Amino acid sequence: MGSLAAGGAAAMGTGALSQIRAERNISGEIVADNEAYLKINAAGSATHGFIVEYNNGGEVNLNFGENDQAGDYVSGGEGLNPDAENWFDDAFRVVNTSAEELDVWFEKDSSRIGFYQGAGSGRSSVVGSGNSVTLSSGDAVDLGVYVSTLGLGKNNEGQLFDGDDDFEIHAEPS
Repeated sequence: MGSLAAGGAAAMGTGALSQIRAERNISGEIVADNEAYLKINAAGSATHGFIVEYNNGGEVNLNFGENDQAGDYVSGGEGLNPDAENWFDDAFRVVNTSAEELDVWFEKDSSRIGFYQGAGSGRSSVVGSGNSVTLSSGDAVDLGVYVSTLGLGKNNEGQLFDGDDDFEIHAEPS
């Protein structure tokens, strides 16, 4: 008889709570890309460090237009070559400053742009979740940018991208 009463009480006690509303505090800050949990900085390559720029909100922009970068072999270019494939190895660095291991990859709107790690014949895409790179806490990876102007001869001078050719950087815990 005692077992039957205990079993009945357990069956009636499940699902009694339908909803809870509780107030809690949250804090956080929005910071520039080069100060966030997933930092995005210009990489160490001086030959094309001008590609990575920060807008007024601290967000990374990739600029393949006119620049005033000067050096031994660079006197300030005005854009990309027509009808060409352009590879910018180590254009920027992604740093995991969070406490978790993260899988990082890119999504993009345009077929004219790509993102990769490595250089030369060792390049591998980081576009799509199946091509993610895993970064432990504190790890960094230098990434390159590919831009195609194939099929666009010198008569197509002007804007390569129409402003809607955005890209997204995804980072998820591994």
